[in-house]
Amino acid sequence: MKKYVILCAILLTAAVFVFPASAAIIADFSYSVDSSNPMTIHFTDKSTGNPNTWFWSFGESGAFSSDRNPTYTFNDEKEFRVALAASDGTSSNENTAMKWITITRSGVVEDNGGSSSSGGSSSSGSSGISLPEFSIGGINIPNPLDLIDEYIKLIRVMIIPANYQK
Repeated sequence: MKKYVILCAILLTAAVFVFPASAAIIADFSYSVDSSNPMTIHFTDKSTGNPNTWFWSFGESGAFSSDRNPTYTFNDEKEFRVALAASDGTSSNENTAMKWITITRSGVVEDNGGSSSSGGSSSSGSSGISLPEFSIGGINIPNPLDLIDEYIKLIRVMIIPANYQK
């Protein structure tokens, strides 16, 4: 029995070094205004957990990027929801950060003072802003931020086919 316990301990120790657990990804980003054009914004990935796949949504129709640190020029002066989904290439280690920013010709105003993030190891994901599910006429209405998170994941698969995992 003692031999089996020692053997199991050796195997478990070896497994920790050979197959280390990946760190959970926490998506985050910052941005800066281009000095020559205030409508052009430079986004910088600040995610932790070693992501290797990025998907940005800039809040305008068709405005997406898979670059780690993209630059985007907005067309309109208004409020936009900018979201970053960072992943290690698997659907089990993904996280999303979102910031509402107002673009003006004189600069940018961040409306929510920070980011809210969601995702992680669960597929349903929970957002940094907690909104309860509610019911109207017996129909359950889910948290709208969870729906947005799932929509971003769907768009990632549609835009970048390599993100699709069987």
